[in-house]
Amino acid sequence: MFSCFKASKKPELPTHTEFAAAGTLFTNGSHVLAAYQKDSTNPTVSGIGGKREGSETYMETALRETVEELFGIEKVPYGLVCKLIVKLEPMKVQKIGTYIIVVYNFSDLEKITEIVKRDLKTSPLYPDFPKTISDLVLTRKKGEESHPEVLHIAILPIVKNSIVDVNFIEDVRVVLNSDEPNQNFINSR
Repeated sequence: MFSCFKASKKPELPTHTEFAAAGTLFTNGSHVLAAYQKDSTNPTVSGIGGKREGSETYMETALRETVEELFGIEKVPYGLVCKLIVKLEPMKVQKIGTYIIVVYNFSDLEKITEIVKRDLKTSPLYPDFPKTISDLVLTRKKGEESHPEVLHIAILPIVKNSIVDVNFIEDVRVVLNSDEPNQNFINSR
């Protein structure tokens, strides 16, 4: 596979050839974009990313996964990934074990939305293609009928040494199962 990153005239980014997966992290310094991934055994709130396919570069993997997960696109055109690589400049690239995280700012997230909209026109996860980060987060369809990897996205504050309160998790479960009260939840408080 031709690496479109090599064709760009951007400053040199770190060269990482040994990696298993890559993803993106979008931030404004005080908040980050987070994804809720439904899994029957371990539902998680995480970042955006996934496994390397073939001989992809980490930038190709990270941006392909971003388009797949944010917009519910199963097969991302390679030309679209190349456009994103050429148009965006990451704030930072960090390798953590076999995973590479590419950090962008929120204005880059809006650029991605514009570029994807121009190329693909529609998304199975949005009634109208999102124009802003608010649209991206708030107008996303539940998506369970199309089985996306990421069901929901949210903007979360960056807080050092934070944990999710168990009671809050139970509160959310009550909302999700509003017609079925959770006895464990009622008895645990």
